[in-house]
This record gives sequence, C-alpha cells and structure tokens, in this order.
Amino acid sequence: MVALELWLAFREEEARRPSPVILNIARSDGWGIFKAHQFRLYVSWSDGYFAASLPALTEAGFGRTLAEAVNHAAEMLCLLFGAPVDLASELTMELELDASATRQLRSAG
Repeated sequence: MVALELWLAFREEEARRPSPVILNIARSDGWGIFKAHQFRLYVSWSDGYFAASLPALTEAGFGRTLAEAVNHAAEMLCLLFGAPVDLASELTMELELDASATRQLRSAG
C-alpha cells in the first residue's frame, strides 16, 4: 500500500506542474502568451485574510487586502512557470469572489 501511495503522490505532484509544451507556449514571444492569458482566480475570505487560488493549484495567495492576495497568487504563477517574478503585475486576472469575500468587500467600504 505504501508503494501505491508514493506512486500516486508523485503522479499528483507531476500533474500540478505545467507540461513542457505549455511551458514553451508560455515562454514564446518574450512571455507574451503568458501575460495575455486570462487566469481565473477564486477568492475567499476568512479570519482576516483573502485567499486567491487557481483551480488547478492546491496553494493560494494570501493577503489582508484583496490586492495583496491577488498579487501573491500572480507571483506564485510566475514561480510555477519559471517566469521572472516582476511579470506578476502584468498577468491578466479574472476574479471570482465567493460569498465570504463579497461580504468582506461590501463591509470594508
């Protein structure tokens, strides 16, 4: 059973990484495709922090403000793709806020 669990863990980790083909596409045209792609982040709020995550990733970007969480998620995307972190501010993001994040934004106004 341990061997199967190790094999599955390895396969799951590999599945989280972009394929070599996707990496080559993202890097083409000076990262132009990567910057132009629209990434969809799901945002929630709990215990004083926003969490912004990409559905395919198990990690989330956290921040006390929505901007901090989104910027952290963009930096994590750059690290995942091996892109320069300074490209994070140029990534195109679409946000979907859950009910907790929406309530927090409305009450902060």
